[in-house]
Amino acid sequence: MYKQTKYEVAEGLGVITLARRRDRNAIGRIMIEAPKVESRSRDSSGPRSPFSSMRGHIYISGLFDMPRYVHQLEPTHLISIIQPEFQPIRPREIVAERHLRVAVHDISEPDGFGVLPEGDDVRDLVDFAREWDPDLGSLLVHCFAGVSRSTATALIAHFLKTRDAELSARASRQAAPYAIPNRRILALADDELGLGGALVGAAERMAPPIMRLVEETPAVLPV
Repeated sequence: MYKQTKYEVAEGLGVITLARRRDRNAIGRIMIEAPKVESRSRDSSGPRSPFSSMRGHIYISGLFDMPRYVHQLEPTHLISIIQPEFQPIRPREIVAERHLRVAVHDISEPDGFGVLPEGDDVRDLVDFAREWDPDLGSLLVHCFAGVSRSTATALIAHFLKTRDAELSARASRQAAPYAIPNRRILALADDELGLGGALVGAAERMAPPIMRLVEETPAVLPV
């Protein structure tokens, strides 16, 4: 079972504070009001997303669309791979043990400011994705824009179910033509899984990205 030991999360009054366990220094705080959505039970009638209740899928979104997609799509698991200062309130539809926070910036080299993804971050991600069972529900991954950190994470999660890096890269490109997967996250996953650079290589062989203007639905990777 994965253990999210790197950060403690305290929620309340729209404020999330993340602190490193090893030194207890706060590394980020944000005040965000999640978009208000009409409350309904999962058994209630009414308009529903065409993607709702689909099992065995990986959804990719940005930060501000995430609460709406969680409500509409009903994923069982959520990964927030986003900088500490933008870590969101956990949606009430997601239980705490099924929400992984990876508090890193979208960088591949040290820049003297951002939080660089490290091996422990990707190890947590891999353990969490391994525990996710596509037969029982779907996974939603978000970063800030839904382009780099989240698409790298989705590619890794997809690979863990298919064990085929090239297939997962093609599926990622088809689902998200705009994806530019974070290379460092993929390289750390290659190291963690002993893949000899297979994920990085597959991502480099993806077709060039086509930048999006407006997306009305999330990227969807069937598993």
